[in-house]
Amino acid sequence: MIPIHFRKNTPIIYLSGFFSAVKKGPNGKEMSLKEVTEYWRKKSGAKYRCYSAMYLAPKMKYFTKRMNEVYELSLKREDGILMDSGAHSFHNFMKAATGKISSKKRQKMSDVASLRDEHIAAYIDFIKADGRKWDLHVNFDYVHDPEECYRVQHVLWKAGANPMPVVHGDEKTFEYFRRYCKDGAKIIGLGTGGINNRAAWDKKRVYYDMIFNLAAKHGVRIHGFAQTYLSMMFFYDWYSVDSATWAKCSAFGKLIFPDTKSNTLRMIHVSDRHSVASDLSYNKSPKNVRKAIERQINDYGFDFEKVRTNLIERYCFNAHIYAQRVHELKEIVEASRAKWKSLLL
Repeated sequence: MIPIHFRKNTPIIYLSGFFSAVKKGPNGKEMSLKEVTEYWRKKSGAKYRCYSAMYLAPKMKYFTKRMNEVYELSLKREDGILMDSGAHSFHNFMKAATGKISSKKRQKMSDVASLRDEHIAAYIDFIKADGRKWDLHVNFDYVHDPEECYRVQHVLWKAGANPMPVVHGDEKTFEYFRRYCKDGAKIIGLGTGGINNRAAWDKKRVYYDMIFNLAAKHGVRIHGFAQTYLSMMFFYDWYSVDSATWAKCSAFGKLIFPDTKSNTLRMIHVSDRHSVASDLSYNKSPKNVRKAIERQINDYGFDFEKVRTNLIERYCFNAHIYAQRVHELKEIVEASRAKWKSLLL
C-alpha cells in the first residue's frame, strides 16, 4: 500500500446540497436567498462548493433561477467550485423512462438517447462559457457502464472540455482507470456504486489499496464522490471529496460533532422538534451530557438556542465543521496511529 500523507489542507471538501428551505434568519425576520447565502458563507467559513450543471445550465431540463442565483454568488466570491454534470439526476430520469420505477411521463429509450445527447451538448456549452471559473468538472457518467462512460469522456474531450473521468468500482474499474491514465487524465473521480456493494469493510479496503497504488504509479490525483467517512478521508491520500451530509443533517435537526476521543464524526439531534427513536438526541440525554453539548457548540462560536431552533444556524454550524474543523482530526489521527477500523463512522 502507498504511504499515507497527512497533508494539512487536503482533501479539499466540496459541499453540495442547497438550503432553499430557509426562509427566516436567527432573529426571526424574513431573509432573501442572497441574504441567506451570504450569511451562511460568512458564518460557516465554507469556500468550496459542489454544484450540478443540471440546475445551472440554461438549456438543461431542471434549470432553476434560485439555484443559479446561489451559483452566481459563489462565482462572485471566487469560491472553489466542483461542477457535477447532473448525471445522477439524468440516471434517475432514465430509470423512470425505461420502466424501472413508476412515472406518469414515461418515455421511450429513443427519447432518452435524444435527451442524453441534448444534455451533453448543453453541458459542453456550459463548460465553454463558465468552465474556466471552476476548479474541476465531471464526466457525464449517466450510466455505470464503463465503456459508455469512456465514450462520453472522449466526446467531451474532443469538444474541448476537460472533465474528470469517473470509475464506479465495477469489475472493469482497473482496466478503465489505466486507460484514463494513459489518455492523460490528471485527476480521476471514484464513484461509490460498485464499492457500496462490497459487503465487508475489509474488501473495500483491498479495493482502495489497489486504486491508490495505481494512482501513485501514474501520478494521478483522486476525487471521492460522497466520501466523508473519516476512515476514507484520512486513511487515503485523496485530493478532494464532496458531501451533502452537512445539509441533510441540518434539515433533520442534527448537528455534526468531531469526536477527538474516537476520531469520528458524531451526529446528534438537537432540534426542539421530535426526533426518531434511533437518533442520538440532546432531548433524551442526561443533564451532564446536555451541558457538554451546549458547551461544545458555544466553543465553536455558535449559540446553542439558535442552532436548536433555527434551520439556517444548523446549516452554518454543520458547514463550519466540514470547512474549518474536520481537518483538525488529521493530526490527532496521525499522532494516535489510529487503526483503520477505529475511524469508521
